[in-house]
Formats: sequence, structure tokens, C-alpha cells
Amino acid sequence: MLKQLDKILDQEILTEFKNFSNQRILWEIIEQQQTGKIFELPSRAIVVMENCPDPFVFIAGELTDKDVTAVISLVKGMEFPMLYCQAKYHPLFFCTNQDLILQTL
Repeated sequence: MLKQLDKILDQEILTEFKNFSNQRILWEIIEQQQTGKIFELPSRAIVVMENCPDPFVFIAGELTDKDVTAVISLVKGMEFPMLYCQAKYHPLFFCTNQDLILQTL
């Protein structure tokens, strides 16, 4: 189950997000939440996602299989969601056989 957040308090997560590409989009959502939403995953990792049919989806924190399932449920049915996360988590997403575009930081 995803929990929607108003803001991100975890400084390690915020520091990790500073290494992502598309900084303008990411920080506009984090600071203003007018163009997207922030979610907390079961493991307390954080998802920042644009509000559009083919969103940028930024994921920071330590991911588990349960988190990946939650992210897949969140983006299922969207046109071309582009997921940004640490490369070490890409195999977890590949195992789902979903049509996703994965990017590294």
C-alpha cells in the first residue's frame, strides 16, 4: 500500500534525489506538488511522480520486491512511464516483464 506524502523529511532520500537527472521536474514536484505526487513505499523508499499519461517516476531509497510490485501497480496502464532509480534495482523491475523504460541516476 502506498502512502501519499505532503513532503519528504528523510535527508538521505533528499540527498539521493539530488543525483537524479531532470532536476527541474523533480524539485518542482518535491517543493510545490502542483505537477506531481509523492508516495512512500512499504520499505519507506520514496516515489516522486509527474501527473501525466507518460510520467517521469523518480524512486529513491532501498527497494524490495514488495516496493517494485507497488510501483508497477502505480504505473500500470500508463503510456510510457520512465522510471529513474539506482541501477542495482533494475533487475527487480526486469523480472516483472512489464514494458517499462528504466533510467539510472
